[in-house]
Amino acid sequence: MEIFLTDEVRKAIVRFPGLTLVGSASQADAIVKVRLVSGERRPIFFSPDDSKKILIASVKIAAEVEITAPGKGTASKVIEESLPLSLRRAYVEETILEEISQRLANRIVFLLR
Repeated sequence: MEIFLTDEVRKAIVRFPGLTLVGSASQADAIVKVRLVSGERRPIFFSPDDSKKILIASVKIAAEVEITAPGKGTASKVIEESLPLSLRRAYVEETILEEISQRLANRIVFLLR
């Protein structure tokens, strides 16, 4: 998850007007640290024919975002994102991790504005 989230945060920063990635902390106007707090997949709907078969689930990820701006201090916030998914379709772990990472990355960039 960390790899997907790191990649998506970088992409989101590059896409967002007015934000630029720099090579070192000394060049930065703000330093962003993200720590994954929790992650889980929860069943939402079970098959009426087989109560052990999950048809729809939700993936939920929580991350603590810490933003430090020199001269302005540090702000910290926990953000959560959920992604419902049908398990009738092919379950591709990488696709799900990429999509939920994109959602979290967009929320992190929003905090930088």
